[in-house]
Amino acid sequence: MRQPVSATSTRRAIALPLACAALALSGCATGDYGYGGGWGGGGYRPPQERPLPPSQAPVTEYDAQLGTRVYQALARDPRIGSATISVIPRGGGVIELQGSPSGIPKADAIAQALRVAGSVWGVRGVINKMTMTSD
Repeated sequence: MRQPVSATSTRRAIALPLACAALALSGCATGDYGYGGGWGGGGYRPPQERPLPPSQAPVTEYDAQLGTRVYQALARDPRIGSATISVIPRGGGVIELQGSPSGIPKADAIAQALRVAGSVWGVRGVINKMTMTSD
């Protein structure tokens, strides 16, 4: 046997979808549609500034000091011939390594140089521009 539907449950069944619809439409009432233009006024708002990616960040004095610390760390490692490696700060904690390590074998020396450079405190990224040359 079917139970009778109460007036309270009917009101709840109608009120919930109406509340959801009203909530969804309230965002449209301002008229800005996400850019501040429509009836709500406000006009155009330019996009917010975002930080530059590390490769485009300006090089600061901190980055120059970071480059010096990376070079010193490479010089302390006997497996890497740091005399032929250039350390170039690129900004935002990114360091670029160029040149050819004189450690033997070359592939291991390059991998070690990347590990050492990446382990220096403050380095956020290492760009590898090192080459393997035959001596």
